[in-house]
Amino acid sequence: MPLSPELEEIVYPECSPYADGFLKVSDLHTIYWQAYGNKKGIPVICLHGGPGSGLSEWNVRIFDPSKFHVILFDQRGCGRSLPSQELKDNTTQNLVKDIEQLRTYFGFENWHVFGGSWGSTLSLVYAYTHPDRVNSLIIYGIFLARKKEYISMFSPQGPAAQIYPEYYEAFLGPLPDYDKSDPIKGYLKLFESEDKDVRDNALRVWSHWEMRLLSLVPDENIFLPENEDMAFIRTHSLFERHFFANLGFIDGDDLLRNIASKVQNKPVSIIQGRYDLVCLPSTAYELHKAIPHSTLRIAQRSGHSGKNLDTMIALMEAAKLLT
Repeated sequence: MPLSPELEEIVYPECSPYADGFLKVSDLHTIYWQAYGNKKGIPVICLHGGPGSGLSEWNVRIFDPSKFHVILFDQRGCGRSLPSQELKDNTTQNLVKDIEQLRTYFGFENWHVFGGSWGSTLSLVYAYTHPDRVNSLIIYGIFLARKKEYISMFSPQGPAAQIYPEYYEAFLGPLPDYDKSDPIKGYLKLFESEDKDVRDNALRVWSHWEMRLLSLVPDENIFLPENEDMAFIRTHSLFERHFFANLGFIDGDDLLRNIASKVQNKPVSIIQGRYDLVCLPSTAYELHKAIPHSTLRIAQRSGHSGKNLDTMIALMEAAKLLT
């Protein structure tokens, strides 16, 4: 999806990777990567959201290509990584190992780590596991994979349902009445239906609900995904269910309690949309309090997406501080 005209005015020009390829990270998995910018520049790894969405090329445009060496990759089973949609040996800990293999492959002693939403989760777990390899963190749309964070987005009592009642009613539409009090459980039944039309309709409506929550002001032109979008939606939904059912394969509260000792003396920039209904600002504030030396910037006119204008401005300012 192209950037809006207002974003095009502030980001660095669109560019192509100077190289791309595949890295075999296990007997089963091979990940796809792209490299951008100055080969002798400041190394940065960008960790995409989702889980399951695949790399986001717009991330590159946050960083001055003359000063930074930016690496993107599709996480296991996502995007162009192989085998596609493979969940075996696909956990957060496996993804952290893949990041380390990429670092070694490119010959970096250490690097800066950037990520949003699920990418912020993975950034924090990587920093916790390999603190000596992390120079700084720039993270936004903070997500710690705790049960209360899933509930806030999908529960009838959650803030998203209260602010967008008509959208939430449409989201509940495919569910029988007895499943509407627990829509996550109800949708899991639909996703596993033997009827393909039921499965695909459930995927479309679920995806539509999520898409409507990304921006500060929902785009009324966002329609139900078309048939050609279904492959991406199936992958994204598959990985969401896999990681969310396992609470991200981490203990988010334990991560919150212990992350400060791992990133002491390292710059940590936390950027959060004030009206983010996917990952609530309260989580970002908890993280900021847990890492006393971190900086927290609230993007006052932003929702969840990194492509909200105030969030993008904050991300670019954080990146410039690394030079």
